[in-house]
Amino acid sequence: MSVVTRKQKRRRNVLVMLFGLPFLGFGVGFGYFKVWPEFSYWLDARSWQYTEGQLLSYRLNTAKGSEGGSTYSISARFRFEVSGHIYESSRYGIHTGNDNIGNYHQQQYQRLQRIERDQLPLTVWYDPADPNQAVVDRDLRWGLMLMQAVFAVVFALVGLVVVIVGWFGKAQSTGVGAEPMAGEMAAPFDFSDRQPISPSVTGQHWMMWLFATLWNLIAFPACFAAMDEISRIQKTEDYLLLLILLFPLVGVFLVWQAIKGSILYVRYGKSLLRLDPNPGQAGGQVGGDIELSKPLPLDAQCEIRLECQHSYETRNSKGHKRISTSVSWQDSITVRGRREAGKTRVQFLFDVPADLPATQPKSTDWHHWQLHICADIPGLDLALDFELPVQKGEAKSRIRIPGHARQQQLQRSQQLAQVLNVEQRGDTLFMHSRYGRELAGSVMAALFGAIFFGVGVGIGVVDMGAGLLEWPVKLLFCTVFGGIGLLLLLAGIATPTTRLETAIDRHSVHVRRWFLGKLVYQKSIALDGVSQLETHKKSSNSNGKHMQNWFEIRLQHNTGKQPIAESIPGRVLADEALAFLRNNTGLP
Repeated sequence: MSVVTRKQKRRRNVLVMLFGLPFLGFGVGFGYFKVWPEFSYWLDARSWQYTEGQLLSYRLNTAKGSEGGSTYSISARFRFEVSGHIYESSRYGIHTGNDNIGNYHQQQYQRLQRIERDQLPLTVWYDPADPNQAVVDRDLRWGLMLMQAVFAVVFALVGLVVVIVGWFGKAQSTGVGAEPMAGEMAAPFDFSDRQPISPSVTGQHWMMWLFATLWNLIAFPACFAAMDEISRIQKTEDYLLLLILLFPLVGVFLVWQAIKGSILYVRYGKSLLRLDPNPGQAGGQVGGDIELSKPLPLDAQCEIRLECQHSYETRNSKGHKRISTSVSWQDSITVRGRREAGKTRVQFLFDVPADLPATQPKSTDWHHWQLHICADIPGLDLALDFELPVQKGEAKSRIRIPGHARQQQLQRSQQLAQVLNVEQRGDTLFMHSRYGRELAGSVMAALFGAIFFGVGVGIGVVDMGAGLLEWPVKLLFCTVFGGIGLLLLLAGIATPTTRLETAIDRHSVHVRRWFLGKLVYQKSIALDGVSQLETHKKSSNSNGKHMQNWFEIRLQHNTGKQPIAESIPGRVLADEALAFLRNNTGLP
């Protein structure tokens, strides 16, 4: 199903690999020639002996950066005696080069000034096997080492992932969602492949294991080695070293995700989906059966969700590409599977509106269809995604699910009743939303908002050492991180702590907004001033696999737009709510 020739595909993948190689080479080179030599030198210096030496000369070197900042280094020359032999050395410490992390260089310079002024002895650490190797300060600067290691790892991982994507892409001359070359028009999607569809989980766990292993090989040794340095924290800027504790936590999370992916692949990686009709029909039905490679418990309920997704490419100010995806339409059903020959077969059937787009080839702006099946299973839940070909058409499925239409309508009616909370009192229809709406997404938004806000404010008020962050950068962090964080925090708090009450009678729509039981807003709108009733996507959230859109129903009137129902999950249910209100009120 490709719109790109094999030659073009090969050329594109070679270019992808060539793009990743400089990142990989820089990361590996920086780690091998900069990070590892200093770390290795420190390991050796831990067993060195010390003696008294004589300070010959010293200097604090200052280098001005192109953007006005300054970096520093210490130059010193000293003489010492070992077993009757005189040696001289000019290496001051473990690290080489200039930097402006903290005020290490200024403190060491003041130390050398005191030694010279008070005629104090200079302690020199030397290698007993080779006294030519000697330093004054043999301590490792963990903050600097951490930043260098992260810098090397990030560049190496980015380059490695890009190279792997390009390498494995060489073997793929066909496939769903092939991306056209720059300057080419995207050809129509090829629907000729009628083979069973495998889940997209296949092989992904290996990439997660690779990433988790590389991450933890850096994170845990660095964290353990920094424990002694952390225990001696005294100054405010030194507390930045505590950020190193986040890296092992991230590493544990990555390992857990890799374990989950591996178990999921072993259990269900050989599952197959067969469409009927094939391809699915936008304007008809999308149906089929999923043959799970491992049997489910007899009481397991499977939720099957069909989504039409819209993906598009955006670029930031630096030209970096980013793919954003939103859900244009989704519907779901809950079904039970049946066991057959040591496997479980699950059937599904959806009626799809005709105004939805067909599957399109991957480009800078395209639509694609995905089927998601999930079930609560002891040990590890079932969660699989299948990419589906869907074309325009009116074909129906041969699959028949007993009571499907009635069950689906009943399910939607129950969902609608729970969302709208409708009550009819005489000629007035009452609706209200509940406290605690969109709780999972709101908690995540509030949590991330609090973190961003805390980082923005913290960077603005903490004294992080001369030259580390100039005031324009502090101002940028405070306004961007703090501002975004505050908005996310307020949005996360407001959604579950407010509720909307709506009353619709023969003449007017009355709306009231409550915050934790206190009335904060009310408005009445005459029905003859309402021009249109519409659905509007208000927000969306994702847990990595499931993307949920939240809709509201609002009316347009003489002075603007007013929501009258909110937190409706999915477009299908929002359309049902819109039809219900039009049929049971005087709204247009």
